[in-house]
Amino acid sequence: MGILGLFIGCFLSATIVPFSSDALFATALIADYPSILALIAATAGNFLGTLTNYWIGYFIRSKRDRIPNKIEVWESRIRKYGVLLGLLGWVPFIGEPMILIFGYLRINFWRLSIFIFLGVFGRYLIWWFILGN
Repeated sequence: MGILGLFIGCFLSATIVPFSSDALFATALIADYPSILALIAATAGNFLGTLTNYWIGYFIRSKRDRIPNKIEVWESRIRKYGVLLGLLGWVPFIGEPMILIFGYLRINFWRLSIFIFLGVFGRYLIWWFILGN
């Protein structure tokens, strides 16, 4: 797999490819990859993949009539909790569409990015401590 493979896998898992970047990260740590490099690669890959979802949502706004009404449900949540929901951008099956909608609504990219980064980094940091590195 290698560090580059970990990065790519974590990037893809944050987009539309359904698999666990947690498993990839844990495997890298168990396989004695340099733990700091694994933490950086997993965080960077997942963070950038999540931001990709934002930009997809941002650019599909012009296709508004083709998007399901579920956006309205998410929109009310996003308006209520704001960019703090970015902390949950990594959560499987919830995070991807939520971040797409953040982009669709054109929520402040830079503020949201900070919370996405903190959520993604915190997730891998917890695994890092659990696995004893």
